[in-house]
Amino acid sequence: MTNNNGCGKLIESAPQRLTTNKMAAQIVNNIINTLLTEKAILVHHVTFDSRLCGVKPQYVTKEQGQLFGKVTESVD
Repeated sequence: MTNNNGCGKLIESAPQRLTTNKMAAQIVNNIINTLLTEKAILVHHVTFDSRLCGVKPQYVTKEQGQLFGKVTESVD
């Protein structure tokens, strides 16, 4: 089954998807950047609403952070 509707056609019919995708990409970029530069995971879960420009992160608990620290120490 082939999809003849490329991204451009999809954005024309539903322009809100462009904003949603950009916002999701920015959030993921921030999480990955922190992981790679600081070797840390600070956010466990993110809920966002691109229409209202609202982002609600659920931060990693102290216990989760300590577990991640132990795992990364064993890898180094």
